[in-house]
Amino acid sequence: MSTSERFAELLNEFAAVIGQAEMPTDERGICSFLVDGTVPVNIGQDPGGEGLVIFAPLGAPPAEHRGTWQVRMLRANGAGGGAYMFGMAPASDTALISSHRPLAALSGAALASWVGEFVEVARSWIDAFAKGAEPDAVSTASADSWLQV
Repeated sequence: MSTSERFAELLNEFAAVIGQAEMPTDERGICSFLVDGTVPVNIGQDPGGEGLVIFAPLGAPPAEHRGTWQVRMLRANGAGGGAYMFGMAPASDTALISSHRPLAALSGAALASWVGEFVEVARSWIDAFAKGAEPDAVSTASADSWLQV
């Protein structure tokens, strides 16, 4: 089975786990959906096809504290060893979050669990940005808790 066929099969398994008829992809091969009307989630294969990437826009960090938030996002990246990676979209002030796992290691149930964890982390950042305050250890999940062991 090709990796693109496995990806399609995994999305069908995921759909069954979350009670949906299907999880379609767009012309780029990305499955996009909104969780609870607040967290946009995108799932696609990495460019090499061997992995799966979940990514979402978080919105713009508060302008008056943008630099502090950007430092916080860099620290949350865990020097590249974290479960989540943060960045800024080129040509905008939109912060992004992404996570990557090997395609072969996932089942529909495992993908549903991973998406649930991802949404929880993304929502914490979206909510923290919406407050407009300077970041602190309480307003966003700790980078240490995201490191994979």
